[in-house]
Amino acid sequence: MSGHQSAQSAPRGSFFGGGIGVIWFDDFICTGHEESLLDCSHSGVKVHDCNHGEDASAVCSVSCPTLRSPNHGRLSTTDTDPGVSVRVVCDDGYTFDETTGDPSTVCRLTGSWSSTLGGCKEEVCPPYSQNISRNLLVSVEQGGGTAIGTVLRFSCSGNYHIHGEYTDTCVSPGVWSGPFPYCVPGENVICPPYSQNVSANVRVSVVTGRGTTLGTVLAFTCSGDNRIRGDGVISCLSSGVWNGTVPDCVSCSTLSVSPPLRANTTNVTEGTVVGFTCDSGYRLTGHGHLDCETSGHWSAGIPTCVKVTCPGLTTPANGRLSTGSTSAGTTVFVDCDQGYMFDPNTGHNITLCRSDGTWNATLGSCTSVSCVALPPPRNGKLSSSDTRPGTTVHVDCDDGYVFDPTTGGISVVCRVGGSWNSSLGGCKQAKCPELSKPAHGSLSTPTTTAGTKVSTECDDGYTFDSSTGDIAVTCRSNQTWGSTLGGCKEG
Repeated sequence: MSGHQSAQSAPRGSFFGGGIGVIWFDDFICTGHEESLLDCSHSGVKVHDCNHGEDASAVCSVSCPTLRSPNHGRLSTTDTDPGVSVRVVCDDGYTFDETTGDPSTVCRLTGSWSSTLGGCKEEVCPPYSQNISRNLLVSVEQGGGTAIGTVLRFSCSGNYHIHGEYTDTCVSPGVWSGPFPYCVPGENVICPPYSQNVSANVRVSVVTGRGTTLGTVLAFTCSGDNRIRGDGVISCLSSGVWNGTVPDCVSCSTLSVSPPLRANTTNVTEGTVVGFTCDSGYRLTGHGHLDCETSGHWSAGIPTCVKVTCPGLTTPANGRLSTGSTSAGTTVFVDCDQGYMFDPNTGHNITLCRSDGTWNATLGSCTSVSCVALPPPRNGKLSSSDTRPGTTVHVDCDDGYVFDPTTGGISVVCRVGGSWNSSLGGCKQAKCPELSKPAHGSLSTPTTTAGTKVSTECDDGYTFDSSTGDIAVTCRSNQTWGSTLGGCKEG
């Protein structure tokens, strides 16, 4: 039907206009170039070809063929629905080529595009040779040919001079930035007299040329401390005018500056910018720079310097400050009283008053000096739990234990700085010397720890000899036996 895609559905029992979307009739004849379906011909409402016994309609989907993106360009949209307008967008440095087609096209209801899209071509300027006048010489200063960005430089032959710009540039979308110049004879160009515009303080000298003819260059200077206001050098152009105006001379009043204020120059001529600074410990108040304006007046008043001070500091408890000065550059540190030390967790022990009137650090405080608490030794105790400077603490071992000198000192002292003078030792179990086994007998136990009782046991046929010592001895806490252990005799 009408050359379109196959019908999506064929509803039964619908009147014309029923269904969804466009309704197509039997025997519709379209060529594909119509702007609207109303332009297509048909033979009226007839019996449909589907033989369902009543008028039929079909719901169809329509879209145009996908368009190809042009070289050096892109499409404004990839949509292909009816009614969509698509145009060619060329890349930078390229422009639409009208000889290749239309710049835009529309998707018609018949599923065809209204026209053929064109392409893009490189942007170029017209050939410059057709615009060159007699005696005008041209050279390519940058780029090449007539591409975008090409810069042409012009000059004249013989005694001719340029009238117009010396250069021209090819710019987008392919046009020269200005009209080409032309050449005029040098002897025909004369600029107006300049002497009538020169003031008393202005000195003029001819750098090149003569009088007011083409190419004459004038230089201007000022007398004394005056400064040029305007162009210092002007030239007579081929157009018969000076490329600038005759300047005049101006100056500002002398600045009175004394320490602690400093100025970077004493120049008072027009255009001078004077910068001010203050000596260390002072702050500038007012404008830091003054301009000598064209009117001969300074842009503002002379600034002043004021002494920089920092806020007062609070004296720490149990301490004092090294100085009460708060001037810029002053260093202050904390001194703690005897028996106290600086606590680094509370701040810094030194601070500096900066040139901007602020302290570079916050001061801390003093805290009471004490040594670290000592842990009690195993099998013993400490003589004191005091940790103040000057305190002596020693180890007291429990019964049956004695101090072990290999583990540290038996006593330590808390120093003024808050540290113990040595490591505290510990306790070990007390032991007596080993006993010798008696002849013809044995010991009741080999143990020699404090409190242990050891007795002599004689072999069969032998009895204890009381004349040689005691039958039993005990190991005392001082690691000595309570008496001498006796031996055995025959009998």
